[in-house]
Amino acid sequence: MRQLRTKHELRCFCRGNPLLATYGVENGNLYVHVKIYKQSMVYGEIVASGGPIKIRCRNCLRWHKVTFRSNGTAGLEESYPPEELT
Repeated sequence: MRQLRTKHELRCFCRGNPLLATYGVENGNLYVHVKIYKQSMVYGEIVASGGPIKIRCRNCLRWHKVTFRSNGTAGLEESYPPEELT
């Protein structure tokens, strides 16, 4: 298994400015990388690319939609919860 080269951070714009995910480019494709920790143990790890990606902030509980720009960067915009959860 190859190591992902995650380069950039996606952070919420709320007061705590928590890290939501990281993103990077692999083989010309943008991806979002999320790790779930409890203490120092990894409990989950997600790598997503393409499609609509929505992430919820653990501090303010807002949903964010990850958008991929044509210049190779990703941005966050506030969003509604995914339809599957409503």
